Formats: sequence, structure tokens, C-alpha cells
Amino acid sequence: MDRIYRVCQNIPIKERLYFPLIIILNWQLDSLKDSQNKAWEILKEIYYYDLEFFNKDMSTLGSDDKDWKFKFNGVNLFFNINHPQHKLHRSRKVNSFITMVVNPSENFQIVAPLVNGGRKVSNMIRDRVKVYNNGIVAETLGISDETKPDWKQYQHEESDAEIPSVCPFHMVEK
Repeated sequence: MDRIYRVCQNIPIKERLYFPLIIILNWQLDSLKDSQNKAWEILKEIYYYDLEFFNKDMSTLGSDDKDWKFKFNGVNLFFNINHPQHKLHRSRKVNSFITMVVNPSENFQIVAPLVNGGRKVSNMIRDRVKVYNNGIVAETLGISDETKPDWKQYQHEESDAEIPSVCPFHMVEK
């Protein structure tokens, strides 16, 4: 995680768009629910490791607040978490391990800004994912939807695994 912080500090945003941090976890769990719970555990460990900076400037916000962001060393991060047990969300099944694709949140404003046609780009991406997923689109998606906290978009639910009603970070204390 320190490496992504250094990349964000030293490389201009347009040059780092195509270099997300990929974390592949060598666990093969039986169910999507178990796999998602393991991913939340890992995110909590990352949270705990970043003792100095995590949400320092957002300490008054709860993790369920729409403005809350996962931060590491002061960098807002977005996690796209993929699981081998996904059946409906094929786009979130990239291999046989839990895989996290980590990007600074600001990258999304470059790829698909909220103005100047960015919404068109977001809709085009979502339409392609829908086709790939045989018509399935996650209800939790909405990076530009200010009513949806980021953490609800990290993982997708299916019948055997639901997104928690309260953010898993809500109960983490340092």
C-alpha cells in the first residue's frame, strides 16, 4: 500500500491511470460469503496498518456517510474486489483467487468526469458490463451517485452473499 502512495505522490495522474495496484490473495474459500468476509478482514488490516493518516480529515464522518472515503496515507482509494465464486457478476470473477484492483479515487474523475461527457463514458462502461454479465448490473454501483458510499461498491452481492447493512469499518477501532 505504501507503493501506491508513492506512485500517487510522484507520477502525474494521467500517467498512472493504467497502473492500478493488483492484490491477489492466495485463499480459495468455499462460498462467496466467506470470500467477501475475508476481503473485509483484509481491508480492516490495511485500515489498521495506516495508523497515522486514515480518515484524519474525515474523522467526524461515519463510514456510512456518502462523503466517507477509504484513505491510506491521505490518498482516497477505491477497491474493486473480485471473487472466484461469482456466478451472476462475471465481470467480478477474474481468476480463482480473491483479487483486489486498487485505484486512487481521483482516477475516476479523469477517466469519466461528472461533466463534459463523463456520464456518457460511465454509462457506456456500465452497458458493456451489463452485456458481459448477461444483463446483470449491481444495484450498488454508482461511483457518481452521491447517495451511495464507496464501500458498498467494492463488492457485489448475489443470492448467497449480501452486502452488509452497516459498513464493516464501523466497528473497527484503533
